[in-house]
Amino acid sequence: MLILGTAAPAAPAQSRNATALNVPWTQLAPRSLTRQATGPAGGRVLSITVDPADTTHNTLYIGTTGGLFKSTNAAALNGVSFVPVTDLTPPPTLATAPINLVNVGAVTVQPGNTGVVLAGT
Repeated sequence: MLILGTAAPAAPAQSRNATALNVPWTQLAPRSLTRQATGPAGGRVLSITVDPADTTHNTLYIGTTGGLFKSTNAAALNGVSFVPVTDLTPPPTLATAPINLVNVGAVTVQPGNTGVVLAGT
């Protein structure tokens, strides 16, 4: 499980019909997702998957509105980091420009220790 932030308990309501909406938020991770092509990016997390071949559960992929990112230290208590995977994906032919894949809405790792990551938009 990737925890992106925590919220403190809500303050007691002022009356029976009121609900406290001023809950403090603390961002935990990912603090900065930087893309080679565009600089700092990230955005909303759309999908998360853990590499089933990694028994330590450290290898994690997240699909965001800013592309696909990978962590190899996701189970760490401090200093979890992510690197972009989809920045300037090589073109299918030399005649076309590199692909800058964004909005990864689905991500999974093929089972069987194949090293294949499948990402969909």
